[in-house]
Amino acid sequence: MPPLQTGPAASGTTAALAFDAGAEEQTAPLTWGQLSMWMPMQWFGEQANQFNLKAAAQLPEPVAPDRAADALRTLIEAHQATRTHFVPGPDGPRQMVAARGCMTVHTVPQAPDAQTATDALTARLAATAFDHATQWPVRLGWVVDGRGMVTGIVLVVSHLAFDGWALERLTEELLDLLRNTGPAERPAERRWQPLDQAGFERSAEGLRKNALTLRHWRERLAVVPASMFDLPGTQAGAQPVEKYRLDTAALVPAVRVLAGRTRTTASTVLLCVSALILAAYTGQDGYRFKLIVGNRHDRNSRELLTITTQDGLLALPVEDVDLISAIKAAYRPMLAAYQRGQCDPLALDALIAEAAHARGVSFDLSAYFNDKRTVNTWTAWPGPAPTRAEFDRLRADSRFAHVASMPKSDMKYCVGVADAGGDRARLTLLADTAFLPRPVGEAVLRGIESLVCDAAGSQDVGVREIAQRIGLEPPARGVDWTRSPAGWIRPAAIADLIRTAAAGAPAAVFPGAVGSGVPGGSELTAYIAADGTAHTPERLHRRVMGLLPGVPGAAAPSWYVVCDRPPTDAAGRATEGAWQAQPGLAEGSGRAAGDHPRP
Repeated sequence: MPPLQTGPAASGTTAALAFDAGAEEQTAPLTWGQLSMWMPMQWFGEQANQFNLKAAAQLPEPVAPDRAADALRTLIEAHQATRTHFVPGPDGPRQMVAARGCMTVHTVPQAPDAQTATDALTARLAATAFDHATQWPVRLGWVVDGRGMVTGIVLVVSHLAFDGWALERLTEELLDLLRNTGPAERPAERRWQPLDQAGFERSAEGLRKNALTLRHWRERLAVVPASMFDLPGTQAGAQPVEKYRLDTAALVPAVRVLAGRTRTTASTVLLCVSALILAAYTGQDGYRFKLIVGNRHDRNSRELLTITTQDGLLALPVEDVDLISAIKAAYRPMLAAYQRGQCDPLALDALIAEAAHARGVSFDLSAYFNDKRTVNTWTAWPGPAPTRAEFDRLRADSRFAHVASMPKSDMKYCVGVADAGGDRARLTLLADTAFLPRPVGEAVLRGIESLVCDAAGSQDVGVREIAQRIGLEPPARGVDWTRSPAGWIRPAAIADLIRTAAAGAPAAVFPGAVGSGVPGGSELTAYIAADGTAHTPERLHRRVMGLLPGVPGAAAPSWYVVCDRPPTDAAGRATEGAWQAQPGLAEGSGRAAGDHPRP
């Protein structure tokens, strides 16, 4: 292998690192995990840089550049994801795994000190989104001392190629290679690679796994609210998405106490509390959350150094119980959601569209929970729980901070949890301020901490009192809002959609849709005075469904009745009896016979 070729750069120097994996270029469709990230990255465009993952390692002992280069080369040759381009194609995006090529290593001096130089280099390499068709999904850099010895190495990777677990393993493997005193050698054992995973997902076993996950989603999409955010939104400016964090020493012992007391897990405790807080704020009688699922369930997936994370779906009603009971009730459904988070994203999108059409809703699946811990160290608390005074003392040292403002996100609410070093935990919240104004962000994070600490300290915490207990004031809905199986709706807004769908024809909606057979629908009947040929229930339903996204409080009627003419009040404000008295041309749910989600 040729030595490093160095040259000048805008800051420091660059070196060309050649690699040769000893094979030919190979191509395959994206894995499910890769495709799950490909789709949002296309939507984010240049702003996809917020997904970049970073690892910076200060070396225990300086090493020569050639030795560092050998270790990086070995790593690249051993793992397909590091040397893959991702390109669009007529049959969908594909991964193209290179056998040989050259990567750039950015070199900077450790001035004014090693940590400052490492941080600056990491920020520079992570500042822009990856062009996956032309750039490698890994950016490399290192920091050198005055003798030219490498003291720190930086890896910035695309989230399309890696998830946090994979990057952590990649970094550990790099450090192991650098600890070896001899020349770095490619591991002898053949490991599971992205191309292997792509093949598995198209095998009979992969298709069976896909079918089980889709069935899980189908069952849960048929129940509880279609959105956690069916409430009036507000204008929130050019940077509406805010990220906050809370570093706390109180949370870890409190979660461990509650996990032991409920015989559940730390994830169950924090997910349940996070979901109940959002349900309390938005006035929902159920919650629907996406879970970021690691999908590392067997040896192959644990060897696979590429992204495997996808979404699981948890849907539960909010019961009038105490918090301990709510956590216990969430445990098994949460486990099922984590076990069913792996499937073909395109098939899942089609399923969601089918379920939305059948229920007559526009699903807003933008509430998330992400347990970022790769190792569960928060086991049950040994011995007596800390006292209330001890929890209060720990909470007094908690630190809340605003982290960043962003122009857009596909998440309206995402609670994350991670270790923050020592005995501290880090809670993060990504919040769309159009629905959760800025003061709500701190109330949510401190509310999670206080509810968990209070329950761990043996205080009675009722689910129905959560908002009041943590100082959240839910937004007010007008008297024209009403609750339905589809969630909160405004019949007047739905009538406006019906008129638009019927090209301005007189229309009205009324409660009740007896015999419609639409599970989880709005339970509204719409009356429309229009041409029964041009405006059949099926055509009206399709048009209404196209108008629903982004309209708060809107759902399609469960039943459509097309009348020959309107009642005397041509504006459509007549009573339901007056509409029923008009000659009928057609009626129905507007859904095809097979549209309803299967039980």
